[in-house]
Amino acid sequence: RKLVYADQIDLPQNAVPYPDTLDQDVTLDNGVKVHLRPLRVTDEGLMRDMFYSLSEEAIYHRFFQVLRSMPHDRVQRFLRFDYPHEHAMVATEGKGPDSPILGVGRYALDRRTNLAEIAFLVRDEAQCKGIGTTLFRSLSETARSAGFRGFTAQVMQDNQAMLHMFDKVFPSKKSRVEEGARLLTMEFE
Repeated sequence: RKLVYADQIDLPQNAVPYPDTLDQDVTLDNGVKVHLRPLRVTDEGLMRDMFYSLSEEAIYHRFFQVLRSMPHDRVQRFLRFDYPHEHAMVATEGKGPDSPILGVGRYALDRRTNLAEIAFLVRDEAQCKGIGTTLFRSLSETARSAGFRGFTAQVMQDNQAMLHMFDKVFPSKKSRVEEGARLLTMEFE
């Protein structure tokens, strides 16, 4: 049973409808099948479940701080986006409405530079299996077709798995170190 919170986020009046044409089933290199789809406003419980399954290290790598909880108002901020300028895709174990989220990738366009900042979060047990790479490629296609110049990302220097993913998908990126983080710029060709 799904309930609507009194402070449930409202979609903007001019919101673009849920882009269900982006739903797809994907087989990862290891043979595992996952379902990719855009993040939905109704995914609050699934996002919270994913957060509470994460290790402290995974949370720190994504948020650059240790968070002990994911309250309703914080989850709501993740679920609200202005497609196509902001977009999020999830990889789930199946197609059902309660299928656990294995990973999420999200970008937000900086309209001044036409580069979108991108970030990922993958469950610990699903890391290094191609989920982040698959989400990255999907988001890249969407951003490229929307006319974006490319992406930027901030990655902690000790997050070797994430840095490897960026190297694999965008080998010709620009990189600099600032305050313990690697700042990446990846432009589409």
